Amino acid sequence: MNAGKTLTATSLVRGFKRAGLKVAALKITGTGSGGDTWIVRDAGADIVLDFTDAGFATTYLAPVEMIEKGAFRLLNHAAENGCDVAVIEIADG
Repeated sequence: MNAGKTLTATSLVRGFKRAGLKVAALKITGTGSGGDTWIVRDAGADIVLDFTDAGFATTYLAPVEMIEKGAFRLLNHAAENGCDVAVIEIADG
């Protein structure tokens, strides 16, 4: 769904970077990897991770509990690497 999720995430990343924060950009659900992560990296995110980094090829039909565990793994990684803030994108489906 093209509703402006990545555009919003990119704007937040840029704003947080201008404020001097170390920023993680996380996409915790989805069915495809690549494009969105490159966009937020180009916006200045210090750490960029998506659901594939949590062990999912796709989160489609994945149990909510597994998605939550994966999301916390990504958040923990960002925190362990000194990020001040995490911008989290949740895809539809």
